[in-house]
Amino acid sequence: MVDGINNLYSQYTKKYPTLKNEDIINLMVQDGVISTSDAKALQNGVSVFNIKDFFNFNIDTTATEIWGGHFSKSNKETEPNKTALSKPHNVTPLIEVDKNGEIYNSQFTIEGIRKRFKDLNYNVIETKDEYGSLITVTDTNNHKVLEYDITNYSDFFGRDVKITKYNTSDNNASETVLLIIDTNNKTRILRHDIINEQESFATFFEYENPDYIHKTYAYKKIDGEWKFDEITLYSNNKPYKKFDGTYDNTIINYIAEELIELLNDSNKNNPAKLLEATTLIKSLNNKNIYEVLYDYQKKTGEDLLEKIEDMSNSGKTKFGTLYTTESQFGHQMYEHLNNIIKYTGSLDSDSWLNNHREEYIAEKLIKSLNSGNTERFKESLKLAGINLNSEKSILDIFGNTMIRKVLLSFQEKANVTNENSETTKGLLYAIATNKNIVPKERADILLDLISQLGFLQDTEIKKEISDFTKSDEFMDLMTKYCTEGKYCDDILTDMKLHKNDPDRILVDFKRLKSRNALKTENIEVTKPNGKIDVDFKQGNTGDCWLLAGVISLCKKENGKNKLESLLKINNKTGDVTVTLKGVNKTYKITAQEIEDSDYLSGGDGDMRALELAFDKYIRELAYNKEVSSDQVDIQGNTTHYLYQILLGDGNDLGKYNKTMGENFNNTNNAYCLGCGIYEPPFSETIEALTNSKGEAVDFVTGHAYAVEKADDKYVYLVNPWDSSDTLKITHEKLEKLNVSVGGCSY
Repeated sequence: MVDGINNLYSQYTKKYPTLKNEDIINLMVQDGVISTSDAKALQNGVSVFNIKDFFNFNIDTTATEIWGGHFSKSNKETEPNKTALSKPHNVTPLIEVDKNGEIYNSQFTIEGIRKRFKDLNYNVIETKDEYGSLITVTDTNNHKVLEYDITNYSDFFGRDVKITKYNTSDNNASETVLLIIDTNNKTRILRHDIINEQESFATFFEYENPDYIHKTYAYKKIDGEWKFDEITLYSNNKPYKKFDGTYDNTIINYIAEELIELLNDSNKNNPAKLLEATTLIKSLNNKNIYEVLYDYQKKTGEDLLEKIEDMSNSGKTKFGTLYTTESQFGHQMYEHLNNIIKYTGSLDSDSWLNNHREEYIAEKLIKSLNSGNTERFKESLKLAGINLNSEKSILDIFGNTMIRKVLLSFQEKANVTNENSETTKGLLYAIATNKNIVPKERADILLDLISQLGFLQDTEIKKEISDFTKSDEFMDLMTKYCTEGKYCDDILTDMKLHKNDPDRILVDFKRLKSRNALKTENIEVTKPNGKIDVDFKQGNTGDCWLLAGVISLCKKENGKNKLESLLKINNKTGDVTVTLKGVNKTYKITAQEIEDSDYLSGGDGDMRALELAFDKYIRELAYNKEVSSDQVDIQGNTTHYLYQILLGDGNDLGKYNKTMGENFNNTNNAYCLGCGIYEPPFSETIEALTNSKGEAVDFVTGHAYAVEKADDKYVYLVNPWDSSDTLKITHEKLEKLNVSVGGCSY
């Protein structure tokens, strides 16, 4: 029976050479040719890959001592639960694993390395810098045996570990393994290189995971120069496709041709073909993905990403969810494209990012615009590093070079008329004049695109945007379709004033984009009287930090008096003069401005006047580049910032603890609190508060609350969504929410 199963397995591997071991076995179970128990036996019986001794390094893959180091000796002091294997790691003898084959990470620390070589009296030296550490191991003859180059990448990936073994004292042969330890402390192998200078051969392995090779490169040294010789694709650690002497271009053509066949419509419901396609897609990488996309499109006239979307889940996924779909195809493409988006190197000097990248993206942009498909247009912009409707700064996603190249390529391919080929305005004009997209959506896309591009550190793009905003097409869209009633008139007025000031007009775009996303409400507001004497409710603007701070001041008589001393009313006109004492600024807020700003709080007109004064102050800071490019209005900030600007006294008091409650009743102090959206456990927020009716209500994260008072059991809070109600929460629950507290004295 075992022989029969093995024969069946052999037939399936020949039929589906690109599938991995587990995929083939699962397919055999699905086809009904073996049982689940047979599958388990087959999985246990398939041998794993062991490294070959390519260059006579005398590698003994069953030894417990490799090249002078006890590489399979368990380190019980640092890893008490780990057990030594009777052989080294399945892939390379430079790495130790536990009994389950998992790589453990203490072996990549200075402590772990010193313990490993302690019995051999080897010398271990560590040199640190801002990027990580270099650990050198020398033998008793002072010859370098091993080198660990450990680089920290805390922002995205975790850290890289490069281990190099030198075979001789003159270093004419070496073995190097490159690993990455991600932020979850999981380790995977990226590369494994074997170089023999004396014999003029080199082989580089690329890995899918620690147990699976998916590609090898072979080089020969001819006349003192390394020349590419052969590349081999692997599946289940077995070679299934070899290419001689033509490097990646041959692979690109092969992958594109195979995908054309595998993603044929007739295979939509063929799981074996789809599994093969998935495995092939895994062989894509940063260096060839765009070339394959481009080649596939040239050969078929179809976009591979759209084809994958159609084949995934029988076409039920939307294009917009391609990069997050749980389907095999979507997941793999997401991994590849996301790695490129995270790339922060020089896109000019690093040619490996493909010559046809900009052309491919530009063609997708043209196609989606011509069809009027705005969702696909936005997805195509993501490939260039432009994520519309995202709060994340474009500079955090990509540098300037790729965006400019894509914009120029778009202009060239779209044959945009009346435009100089040296500029990038072509895309903006194409959007503004595209009749296939409804004007309102055109205006929104333009506003969003300009808001993001405008904050690139590229003076030419800024000038081009500034020039474009003077065009009739743009102003017509902005004035007719990108406003909601009167409440955008002040920004449109500012835009006209700043026509010749690229930096200021870009701030205006950001403000207009922010305000245009809001909805007006017909909330009644009282005429100002110089006092905060009417209950108010937060409007559609994210200024809870400001409103909560005002409420906290008004809950104390001394604080209310101090606040109202900063408001001066003109009883004839209804105008309010607001003084921001902390920055020595005074603003006149007209009655008309108060009436037109229905996106702000409702109820008390004096409260609206305060909001408008702060909005004007922050706008001035943005114009003068005294705040970050994302902060252009009153949406989002901290309460202690309010106290600092309003009164000149504002302090971040850190995380709440019960001892703070003793100060909450101080008549000369005011306090607010809140926490980030993802900071507290969600379970702790549910029904954490009790309102004045005795009803349980949820604590809102990413939001500010005013502190009214405290007693031995409760802290009493006010939500700016409704200043007329008082909520209470126990000290214990409040501590669990991990909230931060801001306070001031007056």
